Amino acid sequence: TDPLDVTVPPIYPDTPRVRASIDQHYDHIHFMDQQVGKILANLAADDLAGDTVVIWTTDHGDGFPRAKRSVYDSGLRVPLIVRYPDGARAGEIDGRLISFVDIAPSILHLAGVEKPDFIQGDERFSELSTRREYVHAARDRMDQVPDRVRATRDARFKYMRNFRSDLPYFRPLTFRDMFPIMVELWHHHEAGTLSAAQRFYFSAPRPVEELYDTIADPYEVHNLVADPDYADTLQRMRSAHATWIDRVGDLSQEPEEKMIEAMWPGGEQPVTLPPAARRLENTIRLTSATSGASIGYRIGQEAEFGRWLLYTQPVSLPPGYTLEAKAIRYGFKESTVIRVDG
Repeated sequence: TDPLDVTVPPIYPDTPRVRASIDQHYDHIHFMDQQVGKILANLAADDLAGDTVVIWTTDHGDGFPRAKRSVYDSGLRVPLIVRYPDGARAGEIDGRLISFVDIAPSILHLAGVEKPDFIQGDERFSELSTRREYVHAARDRMDQVPDRVRATRDARFKYMRNFRSDLPYFRPLTFRDMFPIMVELWHHHEAGTLSAAQRFYFSAPRPVEELYDTIADPYEVHNLVADPDYADTLQRMRSAHATWIDRVGDLSQEPEEKMIEAMWPGGEQPVTLPPAARRLENTIRLTSATSGASIGYRIGQEAEFGRWLLYTQPVSLPPGYTLEAKAIRYGFKESTVIRVDG
């Protein structure tokens, strides 16, 4: 990529260092495309392409400032590509809103499995699935830097609620501040040479609310909250945001100390209970009394055991072999290991 050919968003200063970083980003995308091509080639070589659904997405926007860990569209809009083995809908662009909370129920639907009640999202991959009117997002503490922002977006407008409007958007953050564009932003901020749109992210207090027309203003730099022409839109988006919070709850309303005490009473890390083993004809069934725990197992003889495997269904245990199993719930200590002789 030629740095002179890239587009520099108005939220960054147009300097050689910024252009070089954007240039490098495009080169990384090209390399990633090649890696995905190898994965697809391997599926075909292993004769698996004909019955494999491939889903390609990312975890957030790119690693640039105001993208990674951001609820602006630069952080929320990510690629999502679905490849069906029969070529269905190939080349089609689906413009419906979708959220990451929809991916799990969509995969379960592909597998013919009903989604559990605790899942917030719905199946969205099929053409007959219901349409989302809104998607929602959250930004909280990043490393040691506190923040709390919530966002609601429809097909055109983005509403943001800043619960820590007393704090500037950009504050010293070690991991982020070593990125070249962030280095450049800090340099120009200290030199007083940023534009008004760029200075906004270093300023406090921030607006309590932000509203953007993502079509007319794709970089979200013109806040419409005070514009009377958008009063009805603001109220509608504000109401949709409140309805979402009421429906799913918001743990960030609680102080972190209270949350930690609820998860680790007295500051003591809970311990996962060891799995229980039950013989079923020629197989061993494993369960854990700790809700939400996963179980790992391995089978061997004396000190020679295979690698740990994730337990999903009863396993066969040949005579003369021993099964070892342990359980772990995220945030808990691992259980002790149990042994079952074949």
